[in-house]
Amino acid sequence: MTSRLNLSDRKLLYLLAGMDTVISYRDITEIVYKLKQRGVTFPYKFSEHKGSIHSRELDKALKKLVQLGYLKEIYLPGYRDYGLLYIRAYMITEKVKKILENPKFSTKDRKKIDKFIKKLKAEILERAR
Repeated sequence: MTSRLNLSDRKLLYLLAGMDTVISYRDITEIVYKLKQRGVTFPYKFSEHKGSIHSRELDKALKKLVQLGYLKEIYLPGYRDYGLLYIRAYMITEKVKKILENPKFSTKDRKKIDKFIKKLKAEILERAR
């Protein structure tokens, strides 16, 4: 494992920092999948299984970012009705602030990510009402 961040790592950290909350693995996967469909360049391949989306490459990237100290992996209580005891989730660490000062990836992708985050947060607020 390399200790340097590649472009997709930086985009992923930028995305998670923009969400500004603890976010589940499932939600991260869905968000990255939707962003990729909207033209944001991510190298991850996705597969669908029983109605959920999964990416081995994204999973490896998240584990790498945890090992490098950019993300913290936490486990939240799950939905017992569905047989889930715990849900894997991630939160950014203080180390990410340096990355945000100079993300080092295309402005085009940055704008698409920002627009998507803004829309997603608006939808979440609307559902909360």
